[in-house]
Amino acid sequence: MFISAGQVAREEVYDDEMAIKSGLMAPEEKMRNAIQDRVTSAVKHGGYVLEGYPRPLAQYIALRQWNVSDPVAIHLDTELVIAIERM
Repeated sequence: MFISAGQVAREEVYDDEMAIKSGLMAPEEKMRNAIQDRVTSAVKHGGYVLEGYPRPLAQYIALRQWNVSDPVAIHLDTELVIAIERM
């Protein structure tokens, strides 16, 4: 299962369209709970790829406490022009 933190925020965390457009970060506790629900469900169904989460150390620590397997991080670093060409 693919879990996008941005999509979770838009669907479950932000209260309205203005909050999304303001660029403010999603409330941490609401975001953590929403991601945890999705990750827990995905583990029961074969696994997941989690994109955009965790970002700060506190989110990583929370993720480690959910009794999921050790996370593997992939950092893709490319020039913006190349990324746009490949879209």
